[in-house]
Amino acid sequence: MPRTNPPQRFSQVNGCQRNLAIIGVGLHATKTYLPTLAQHKLVRVPFVVELDERLDATRERLAPFRSTNFSPEVVGIPGGSISLTPSVVARLDSLVDEHDLVAAVLQPAQFELSVDDVQTFG
Repeated sequence: MPRTNPPQRFSQVNGCQRNLAIIGVGLHATKTYLPTLAQHKLVRVPFVVELDERLDATRERLAPFRSTNFSPEVVGIPGGSISLTPSVVARLDSLVDEHDLVAAVLQPAQFELSVDDVQTFG
């Protein structure tokens, strides 16, 4: 279901937090994104998405960054498929709507996604 509110630029939000998700919490995310996002005041990460078989490792990678301001839900999706199943797409869509997500950081090397799986928010 498309959103009814138009996307805004960060310069237009006047200090309001904006939500984004991280899809794939690998080494690059751990070294690059997490240290910055865990401390950022205008960006909130309500959830991260990871393959089911990597959930424990993802929780371990997130642990050093967890705080009252940074405590994302870890959402698992089944691995081993070329495309996301309708139930997984529905779950991710509901999270996007629930958290008013404006963007996602995607680590495509960790997921085998088709072009049909990647959409923009807004």
